[in-house]
Amino acid sequence: MLRVYITASYKKPREVNWLVGVGLLLIMVGLLFTGTVLKWDQEAYEALAHFTWVAGKMGTLGLPLTEQFANGVPLLSRLYMAHISLLPILALLLLGLHLFFVKHHQLSPLPDNPAGGKPIKFTQHMAYLRRAGAGIFTLVCLLALLIAPPLGDQPVIGMEVTKPPWQFVWIFALENIWVPFLIIAPPVIISLLVAVPFIDRGEELHWKKRPLAMTFLALIAIVFIGLILWGKFTTMTHSM
Repeated sequence: MLRVYITASYKKPREVNWLVGVGLLLIMVGLLFTGTVLKWDQEAYEALAHFTWVAGKMGTLGLPLTEQFANGVPLLSRLYMAHISLLPILALLLLGLHLFFVKHHQLSPLPDNPAGGKPIKFTQHMAYLRRAGAGIFTLVCLLALLIAPPLGDQPVIGMEVTKPPWQFVWIFALENIWVPFLIIAPPVIISLLVAVPFIDRGEELHWKKRPLAMTFLALIAIVFIGLILWGKFTTMTHSM
């Protein structure tokens, strides 16, 4: 998505495909979260505790994400089913929709050549994706065989002593500033991502000619990197 943003490939007529990309990003975050919880070590317990706390604060909207929603089915079992079936199915559906729009609108032109040179055929693009996907899949399998999974100690109920993975550690830092950021930050970020193609409606594609968009990206990057570093090197200063 960073490449799409820099090259302005989200602009008309590809706005819907950007939204599909946002959906895929959220699913990947969901898979990362559910995978973290399913380890059921101290880190997993604390992640689930934060999750249920946020869900509880959301009232009726958060009810499906709480233990009380279905007393006969434990929340951990529901997260397991989401991880192995619901989220992968949604990811495949959105991926198919994404490829449909890529074929329908064709590949976005390079910013340096908006008029377009010789177009790349969709079949060529898919062949490249297959090769890249096979390589990444092979690498992941090798890493899974060679490197032990990072499982921690059994959880100690009521304690908060770990930090989330780096992908989530920025929100740990926000939580240290103000606990309600756990509830506020995600919808704000999602709203900003959804709004991108509808705010930036200009025809310019080259990043050098889009100073406002690039400045915004730089500020976001600085904030996120700062929060990640802060989260890595600070300790919890509150209790939930």
